[in-house]
Amino acid sequence: MTPEIVEGRYDAAEAEAKAARKVVRDARIAESKAVLDQLLMKSADERLDAIGKSDLKLIPADRRKLARSLQMAAPARRQIVATMASRWEIWRSRLPYRVFPMSVLGLSFAVAVALAATAYRHTPQEWVTASQSLDVEASGPDGYARELNVSPGERVALMRVDGDQGVLRYWLPKEGYAEFRLPVAYLLKSH
Repeated sequence: MTPEIVEGRYDAAEAEAKAARKVVRDARIAESKAVLDQLLMKSADERLDAIGKSDLKLIPADRRKLARSLQMAAPARRQIVATMASRWEIWRSRLPYRVFPMSVLGLSFAVAVALAATAYRHTPQEWVTASQSLDVEASGPDGYARELNVSPGERVALMRVDGDQGVLRYWLPKEGYAEFRLPVAYLLKSH
């Protein structure tokens, strides 16, 4: 074989390969167009389901057309213009988006008030000592009455004053606080 014959055959094979590639490309474009036309006739939900499939035979340009069709199928946002609606209607339309934050805020406020009230009720006003040795009847942490001896100089917590009586708490090791009342005249401020 001569070089001219080999070159001629090579050119012919190259032309056939180019023609075959064009036939395959045209077939893919035609198949993609047919699939796109079928999908465009379906509902937006079905198109959305189809766009995520990897075996969908669409060329990139047709995938973009399908995505644009979904964007156009999305409902337009409803704008409320103040000149068209009253303030009440605007507030009412936004209420569902505010219910959860408002309820969380309200619940947080209620918890904060309850915690503050509990802290206030359980925080002593000041520390005091008895002016003399006193035997008192105290209500223990278990609720039973018991006799306590409060010696002078021993610090006790003054919780509140009811008239001329002071409500005091005395710490009992390994048990908790015992609560009792004493006349305010027997109490001295502790330093």
